[in-house]
Amino acid sequence: MTNGIASRRLGLALLYLLTLFCLGWVSFYSLTEWRVTVDRQVELQIELATSTAPEIVAQQQLLQQTAREAKTRADNAIAVSLVSFSFSAIGFLLVYYLLNLQLQRELAERQRAEEALRQAETKYRSIFENAIEGIFQTTPDGRYLTANPMLAKIYGYSSPAELMANISDLGQQLYVNPNRRTEFIRLLQQHDTVAGFESQVYRRDGQAIWIAEQARIVRDDNGKPLYYEGIVEDITERKQAEEERAKLIAILEATLDFVATADLDERVHYLNSSACKVFGFDRDRDFMGLHLSNLHPAWAYDLLHREAIPKAIQDGVWVGETAILSHDGREIPVSQLLIAHKSSQGKVKLLSTIARDITQRLQIEASLREAERRWRSLLENVRLVVVGLDRQGVVEYVNPFFLELVEYTSEEVLGKNWYEVFLPPHQRQRVQEHFLQLQQQGLHNYYQNSILTKSGQERLIAWNNTILRDLQGEAIATLSIGEDITERYAIERMKDEFVSVVSHELRTPLTSIHGALNLLSSGLIDAHSDRGRRVIDIASEGADRLVRLVNDILELERLESGKISLLQRSCNAADLLEKATDLMQVMANRAKVTLSVYSQDIQLNVDGDRIIQVLTNLLGNAIKFSPEGSTVELSVEAIEAGENSEFEILNPELNSASASLSTNILFTVKDQGRGIPEDKIESIFERFHQVDASDSRKKGGTGLGLAICRSIIQQHGGRIWAESVLGEGSRFYFTLPSM
Repeated sequence: MTNGIASRRLGLALLYLLTLFCLGWVSFYSLTEWRVTVDRQVELQIELATSTAPEIVAQQQLLQQTAREAKTRADNAIAVSLVSFSFSAIGFLLVYYLLNLQLQRELAERQRAEEALRQAETKYRSIFENAIEGIFQTTPDGRYLTANPMLAKIYGYSSPAELMANISDLGQQLYVNPNRRTEFIRLLQQHDTVAGFESQVYRRDGQAIWIAEQARIVRDDNGKPLYYEGIVEDITERKQAEEERAKLIAILEATLDFVATADLDERVHYLNSSACKVFGFDRDRDFMGLHLSNLHPAWAYDLLHREAIPKAIQDGVWVGETAILSHDGREIPVSQLLIAHKSSQGKVKLLSTIARDITQRLQIEASLREAERRWRSLLENVRLVVVGLDRQGVVEYVNPFFLELVEYTSEEVLGKNWYEVFLPPHQRQRVQEHFLQLQQQGLHNYYQNSILTKSGQERLIAWNNTILRDLQGEAIATLSIGEDITERYAIERMKDEFVSVVSHELRTPLTSIHGALNLLSSGLIDAHSDRGRRVIDIASEGADRLVRLVNDILELERLESGKISLLQRSCNAADLLEKATDLMQVMANRAKVTLSVYSQDIQLNVDGDRIIQVLTNLLGNAIKFSPEGSTVELSVEAIEAGENSEFEILNPELNSASASLSTNILFTVKDQGRGIPEDKIESIFERFHQVDASDSRKKGGTGLGLAICRSIIQQHGGRIWAESVLGEGSRFYFTLPSM
């Protein structure tokens, strides 16, 4: 604008000087013509002056003087006019020079301005093309005039041209709620400028996004809107973050946990609703001046101040159990999470804490610990086998009774494979299949199998199996509780055998009695004849045998069931041997067998009648199975425990059976009979077990005598066993504790 004013001023000065030049030239030309005229008049007057007329001589002289003065004035005017013209020419040239110089300056300034304008336009175009916000110009009715690439990108178009070609009505085509566009225009028309107006618009792919608009109206000189221009920013992520923040705040306010924030000076800046409630604050209370030490009992604050806060500042987070102090003075145990919020430079700005009331959890944990203690105490003390296995069958837990049963230590059991270590080879595959089916299908909750002890003995166990599952319901282990039914199983077998044997043993004498009576009652045989008397003797023998059998069965049952109480009193071993031999002397005489007694005066505290019963039973068997002319020896002696006598070395079961006793009284019955096979040595003490099945018929035994002897000796705390050599004889031993 300044250059334009200077140009106009120079132009006016040039026009003024040109005018003066023209006027000077005209004046010079006029004066020159006037001087010519004057010269002609002077010459005419001089011609007239040469006239000789006297009347005009004076006039001629006056005219000549006048002409000379006029010429002089004309010459002066011409000179002045010529000087004026010269100066006008010089001024014109000077003004022309100055004007030309100014024009050159203006041209250079204009070139610089145009270059700056081009640079500014290039810069503006670069900013326009590469701006991180969308830039636009629209007509007042909402049609695009210009748009930059970022605006097209925001709306999902590949180029501004494509955007402007597809969008002809912003309100109807872009805005999710067209009323927002109407409200934006209304505010723009009221204020000429609107900043930060937020709306939801559709992208080309139909996705709704959030934008923030800033715009102004450009008007003409009459105030009429020419166009709208402004910028658009995609604030979808910010809105989503704000929504997430709002959700987070809503969660913090709704949670039952206690949430608080504080600065590094431990001054509280925020408490959520739950925290306000427990601390007794109004929701709108200003927390200025509230300190973390006001929220915790002394020991908990000391823990936070000394350990938790430094740990959180160092690592970013700390987790532990502390306590908070309610408004009524109650100490509430909490599980606390402490978080240090750091800037991008790593500087801690705030501390946040989330605390959860664990009062109920601690009570439940205490209850669970007590329940676990009780169950563990039960499992540790119950006289049942308890075994825990993982999914692969590795032992994870066993109770003491199991260890006692299998004779292992816990170190020898835990971590071992159940199938390989504790199952007999012939049962491993079957039990493993049961185990897998138990985990997969819940089958075989109850089954029986044998387990191996450390010594290789098999024990039969009846199992009750339970699957242990994780929170997702997956099987992770099994817990099995078993009962050792080895003895019971043996007893069951014995009962079965007992019923079978008893039925057989009862049937034999009953059959003979029944047959003999039928013969007599039918009259086929005369009762007074020799044959009749023989039949009656058979019936009598069968009845006697039946009575003996019933008596033995009843007595054995009473002994084992504890229905018969031992009447223990002080007895002399020599007296017991003497009475027993007296009772069996008649039988020995009939069998032509000699009884030899080696007695000692040893005092015993026993039921004398029962010990005599044992001795007579052993003597009777020895007599029955001894050949004529042989000798049956009966002896008694005191054996000191641990004295390593020859007898104890040969009979280690005696030492192990009576190791806790200082003295054992040993009774021995020795015969010279046929002997007992080695495989029968143990079984002869079982019910109805005899070396030869025909012995009951030939010798008249019931097969219960030795079982009765064993029961009597065991109730006295002793032990009974036998040794034998085929063809040479047998020895029966039993021990009793001394007084």
